[in-house]
Amino acid sequence: MENDGHEGCSKNMGELTKDKTPCLGMEFHSEEVTNQFYNEYGRIMGFGIRRDYHSKSRKEGAMINRKFICCKDGEKEKDKQYMIVNHPKHETRTKCNAFMYVSLDRGLSKWIVKKFDDNYNHPLHLPQCTHLIPSQRKLNQVQALNVDIGDETGISLKASHDLISALEGGKENLGFMREDQKSYLRGKRQRNLQYGEAGSLLRFFQRQAAENPYFYYAIQLDMDEMITNIFWADHEMITDYELFGDAVSFDTTFRTNKEYWALALFTGFNHFRKTVIFGASLLYDETTASFEWLFETFLHAMSGEKPRCFFADQDQAIKAISVVMPKVFYGLCTFHLMQNALKHLGHLYKSGSKFGSDFKACIFGCEDEHELIKAWDSLIDKYNLYENAWMKKTWEKREQWAHVYMKY
Repeated sequence: MENDGHEGCSKNMGELTKDKTPCLGMEFHSEEVTNQFYNEYGRIMGFGIRRDYHSKSRKEGAMINRKFICCKDGEKEKDKQYMIVNHPKHETRTKCNAFMYVSLDRGLSKWIVKKFDDNYNHPLHLPQCTHLIPSQRKLNQVQALNVDIGDETGISLKASHDLISALEGGKENLGFMREDQKSYLRGKRQRNLQYGEAGSLLRFFQRQAAENPYFYYAIQLDMDEMITNIFWADHEMITDYELFGDAVSFDTTFRTNKEYWALALFTGFNHFRKTVIFGASLLYDETTASFEWLFETFLHAMSGEKPRCFFADQDQAIKAISVVMPKVFYGLCTFHLMQNALKHLGHLYKSGSKFGSDFKACIFGCEDEHELIKAWDSLIDKYNLYENAWMKKTWEKREQWAHVYMKY
């Protein structure tokens, strides 16, 4: 739907947009109200918005101009750090020229619309899809209260979301997605941690450090001085790493539905083949930047001694490993590999099938590369997986999971 489609859409919504279409000279009490108005206009028309540049008064430093633009304005910048991307994201920006420009009239203490352009160069979203646009996804006060009640009563995130959707008459009327609900709860607990639990946690760490000078802890703060990531390791963990830290496994699957913080553990095996913990962390998010901070902190706690091999599962963690520990061999955790196989090829695990044992034989049972290739080809042929994308991707990463490549 190009401009002709936009005109048709406007005709159908004539009454709906009568009082919602920006025009020159319109007045607003604040910049935030202006943003809400333009966002509502975007919802009716079927596009998302975002704030663009602004200018401030040289004398007072207060904002005096603001430009609001379509979310498809401009074009995505190329990532200079990772030039080769195996699965690039679909380009969503179209250099759209739609915008609204407002200025502050100091005499009236109001924001005035000075410029407006509705020249869209992309299809507009249908009304039943506008709730999926990022700028439209938000919780109102009543919805936030229902989310809090559901969380406090122990209702699962999915059940709570479905219940609120039913109360609103369907997900298309809800105005937010389950991921937004999760972000709301996580942000709320983040603020609570800053003012309540953070003090208790810091006192615990300080008490441990006073009793044992080898106790190590570190806390990362964001620009608003709010706690984001936490790491700690006691004397026994550090000693175990000195003895058994050649191979380290990193896992973030331990988490609670209540807090939505990932409990990340650095683990390994001792001389009795029992699991030992080298360090623990609470992660606010699981981004590459957070993992880089965590791995750097972990190495600092361990006096800079790097492991010989490092096992992880997430792509973000693997990227961080290549930056912080570029010369360390990193592999894929075979437990997660088997779990992903069950997720992508669950139909092959039916009763009587030997796919699980055949797949495991490729991981652990081959003595050399030639035997591995033969076993893999036999597996693909036996279960007719020639066109399976996950199997192709897994084979490309074989040096990170097949034990024939991990012999020292």
